[in-house]
Formats: sequence, C-alpha cells, structure tokens
Amino acid sequence: MEFYLLEHLSAFNNAKTLSGAAEILHVSEPTLSRSMKRLENELNVSLFDRGKNSIKLNEVGIKFLDYANHILQETEFAIESIKSYADSIKTLIIESVAPAPMWKLANDIPSPYNSMKLVSSLDKSEKIIKDLKEGSCDIGILNNIEVNFSNKFKIKKYLKENLMITVKKDHPLSKMKEVTFKDINGYNFILFHQTGFWEDICRKKMPQSKFIIQETLENIGDLIRDSNIPSFATNLSRERYQVPNDRIMIPIKDSVVNVTFYIVSKMNI
Repeated sequence: MEFYLLEHLSAFNNAKTLSGAAEILHVSEPTLSRSMKRLENELNVSLFDRGKNSIKLNEVGIKFLDYANHILQETEFAIESIKSYADSIKTLIIESVAPAPMWKLANDIPSPYNSMKLVSSLDKSEKIIKDLKEGSCDIGILNNIEVNFSNKFKIKKYLKENLMITVKKDHPLSKMKEVTFKDINGYNFILFHQTGFWEDICRKKMPQSKFIIQETLENIGDLIRDSNIPSFATNLSRERYQVPNDRIMIPIKDSVVNVTFYIVSKMNI
C-alpha cells in the first residue's frame, strides 16, 4: 500500500468532501476519487457509503481511519527523529566554563571531528558535568576535576589562563606591578557579559565594586578605549582582542585566577 493513499484518506476526513480534500492536496477531484477506490480495492473492504452526490466514511472506514492516522503520525515522528539523529552525529556540542578555551579548542579539534558542525555554549560546571554524563554534551571544558567520571571519559589537561586588569597609564593602579582582589575591590570595572565563571569570581572577590556590563564586543571596545575605567583581560583573550596602547596590563596574583582547564570527553580529542 502506498503512503499517499493514507494521506488522501486523512485529508478527505478533515475536509469532509472530495472537492475540499482535493483542494487541500492540490490534486483533481477525479484523482482523489480514484485513490479512495484503490484503497478499498487493496484492503478488499468498503470504506465509504456513497450516495448520488455524496460520499462519507462508513463504520469500517472510520475504524481504518484511526489506523491510518496512527501510521501517519508515527511516520512523521520517525522522519523528524531520524533527521534529528542525523544532525546530532554531524554536530559536536562543546560546553565550557569560560570563553577563551572554547575559542582555542574550536581550532584544535582533530580529524575526523573537525568536519563536524560545532555548537558551543558557556555553562556552569554543574550543568556541564550533568550534560556530559547524560550524553547531551560531547566535550566539556572544566576548571577543576573534583567529580569522579567513569572510565568511559578521557580527561586531558588543556591550557592555563590568568586573569589581569587593564588600566590607563594615568590611573592610580598603573604604578603597581601586580594587584590582589583586595587592592582593586571598590573600583568600578568594565565587564563583558559572556565571561563564564570569571564573572562569578570577580563578583565574589570584589563585593564593593560596581561592574559596567557590556553586551557586545563593539560596545566594550569603545568604552575601554574612551574611558578611564579599568577592565579585565587574560593571557588568552589578549591573543584575540588587542588591548589599546594607552592601557597597561597588570596581573592579579590571587591563586584563584591562575586557572588550569581540563577537557572531558568520551572522544579522542
């Protein structure tokens, strides 16, 4: 039995007339009438009560319609599911606690995975661990490995990142070779909104500071260039975004901002 016969039957039931169903299906009324007759012939049962100028489903037809709709729904579900699965095996999902190692990893993906579509996002470590274990994340980038992973996972030390501040050369902090959070707590700072766990650290360690959150790189670049407000940078971010020449970078010496990132995955990355 051909699939279109079931679609024609369902359309007829929805429209209640051959002409209405033919219009929905973009076929002629005689074509639809032949489909209904062919369906009956293949089933070897009568599905319709036919009058001089009318046609309607009989009791057998109504019963078969339930089966037909079930087949149509299951087929649609199967098609969408297999499309989703096909996309998933062509997609590499990366979740990270910070943006910079995610940028770096996008360029370091080895063959054969480098031909896959990359989908990346910033998340809390708790969610990344959960997603890794549930299989909804292919690669997780974490700043600590305090959770026990099964031996199915491979854990690899990836890279280090160190947080710094940038200040104009005439700023009071510019004379310092290095600073602590205690030194900078109370100063206002420019902060990009997509910094992952770095924002959590800064807010926790600098409770008396106000943070001027910028939503776009263009906006934060303009504000850093045109204002005297300190900002943050790291050894990795400065490889991607140039710090203006009239600003200097000063390391933060608190150990909490000298971070080692780890790659966790079941894949050979």
